[in-house]
Amino acid sequence: MRWSFPGPETTRRHLSDAGFDVERVDELDDSLGGTFCHFRARA
Repeated sequence: MRWSFPGPETTRRHLSDAGFDVERVDELDDSLGGTFCHFRARA
């Protein structure tokens, strides 16, 4: 799944706060200027 937050640590924190067990977050380059991350999480 893709998620847009400023960086993988912020993504991990927001997903954890939402109740997900985050396995990993991999940062990707985005040609539109944002930061997109692939993440793997379990509810």
